[in-house]
Amino acid sequence: MPKQCAAPGCTRHTTAGYARLCSRHQKLLRRHGHEAALPLTRGEIARAACHVERLLSRHPNPEAAMSSLRQLLAGLRQEARDKVTEAPVGAPYSQHLAAKAAIQVLSEAAADKVIYSLLAVAYLREDNPRRFINDRNYFISVARRFRSLGSSQFNTYSKSEGERRQVLGDLKPEASFQLGQMLMTAFGPLGMRLCQQEQERLRGAADRKQAAITALFGEGA
Repeated sequence: MPKQCAAPGCTRHTTAGYARLCSRHQKLLRRHGHEAALPLTRGEIARAACHVERLLSRHPNPEAAMSSLRQLLAGLRQEARDKVTEAPVGAPYSQHLAAKAAIQVLSEAAADKVIYSLLAVAYLREDNPRRFINDRNYFISVARRFRSLGSSQFNTYSKSEGERRQVLGDLKPEASFQLGQMLMTAFGPLGMRLCQQEQERLRGAADRKQAAITALFGEGA
C-alpha cells in the first residue's frame, strides 16, 4: 500500500514497495544529494563566478594567480587519469565513473570557466553556510554543475517532430559524490579563502567608515 512521502511538507505518495519518498523527492535525492535540496542554478553559479573573476583580477599578480590555478587544474586532470588507468584491484567502480567524467569534462570545457565555476561554489558555501544541507548535498551539487560544462554529459531527446532537447544525464549518486569530493579537495579551500578575504575587506571598509563618522561627529553618531 502506498505511503506518504517522508519529505517534510510533502503529501504525495511514495512510488512503491519500501520507497520512503515520492518520485519528485527521489529525483532530488539522486541528483542533488538530499530530498530537500535547493538545486544550484546556472544563473546562481554564473553570478558567483563573475564575482570570483573580479576578485581574482584584484590580486597583486593576477596572471601568476591564474597560472597557478591552471596548474592545479592540470594536476586534477592527471589525478583523474591515474584513477582510470592505475586503479588498484578492488577499487570501487564509482571511483572509475567519477574519474572518467572528470576527464571528459576537462577535455571539453574551457579551463578558466571550470576554475571560476568551482571556486564559485566554494565561495557560495562559505558566504552562506546554510546554502547546502550537508556535505553530500554540497559535493553532489558541485559534481552536477561541473558536468554541465561538458557536452558529452548531455543526452539528446526528440520532443516532437523536428524538435530535439538536450538534458544533462544522471551519474550514479556515489560517483557524483566522489567526483565532487575530488574537485573540492583541490579548489574548495581556495574558493572559501576568497570569500573570507572579501568579508575581511568589507568589514575593514565598514570600520573605516565608522571611524570617520566618529571623528566628525563624536561617539554615538
